[in-house]
Amino acid sequence: MKALCYYDLNNETPALSDMLAERFGGYIETEITTSGTAYFEKLGMLIAAGDSLDLYDEGQWDWNAFNDMCEKWCAQGEEYKALAGSEWPGLMFVHTTGTKAFDIKGDQFINNLKNPNIQRTMEWLQEFGKRGYTQSEWVDPNKVFLDRKVLFMAMYYEWGFTSAQQGAFQNNLDQDFAFAPIPKDPQSDKYYHSGCSVGYLVPSGAKNIQGGVQYILCSRIHATDPDVIAEYRAEKLDTSPGYYAKCPECKYNFVENNQDKLDTCPECNTARKRKYKEIYTQRLFNLIDDFKNPEKFELVYDAAFGMGDDMKAYFTRAAGNEDTLFDGPVYSGSSYTVARDEYYNVIEAMIQPFRDSLAGEQ
Repeated sequence: MKALCYYDLNNETPALSDMLAERFGGYIETEITTSGTAYFEKLGMLIAAGDSLDLYDEGQWDWNAFNDMCEKWCAQGEEYKALAGSEWPGLMFVHTTGTKAFDIKGDQFINNLKNPNIQRTMEWLQEFGKRGYTQSEWVDPNKVFLDRKVLFMAMYYEWGFTSAQQGAFQNNLDQDFAFAPIPKDPQSDKYYHSGCSVGYLVPSGAKNIQGGVQYILCSRIHATDPDVIAEYRAEKLDTSPGYYAKCPECKYNFVENNQDKLDTCPECNTARKRKYKEIYTQRLFNLIDDFKNPEKFELVYDAAFGMGDDMKAYFTRAAGNEDTLFDGPVYSGSSYTVARDEYYNVIEAMIQPFRDSLAGEQ
């Protein structure tokens, strides 16, 4: 297999389809997606611990502030949990030290699992797991905040934030959720943060290369075109209720009759049926813009995210194993050091083909 060819759509869009047809394929960067913590805005106020975004704006949102908030929250009782989430929360915190689990520099594939920054981070998070501060069982992100006893949910914002809103809507609860970055490592010189860049591969010889190219172009336009971005954000900032197009009783179509602003059917006087719609805030969009500003954040792209399910089974709880390197300490209080030493040689053997491939390309 040939190495993937990289094309920057900002500079090479006109010739993209020809290049994709002639060569093996192309990897095209689209949107940057960042992890962080979704939370219900009013919870921090209940324990007089402040608001995470306020602390971020004031330059005080770090591990210490996070730890203080979590301790106050969990002091209310055993059923109160500081953190729930999906996979990788441990590595999200590791990245705030500026350290990657796996790094690629030139022809070098670097395994950092014995790095002191990773050790320090995971020992701190292990204490969270031991003290019962985390929600050890997997909980559907739509349901995490329903009982208002979980403070934070660590997840990519597009999933975590919107899932929390949707769950609240479905249960007729307040939807005032916010999203904050993973807190800064107080020992770091910069605000490092976990990042993820999405791309697409279009193989040469595919039946519909042009369809793939157009999809990629649409994705890039959605991420970069100022007019498209402005329209999208205006839609997400609109707090007016969302409704189904037809009356639930007589099936009168509000959209076809240009009456979509009405909340009651003009034919039978039935109240329209509401449907869920995502509602963002300007503060969230400001944070999204901050993530893309190198003066605010330095995003960390870790090769560990792209190593496949076999490697992922040693790092996360996806395969049902509690004693994994990055999820185990967070969710069950297991030892990072014990897991690392147990799996290290196996992981090194899994890495070796990648090292061999990099060396062969030079």
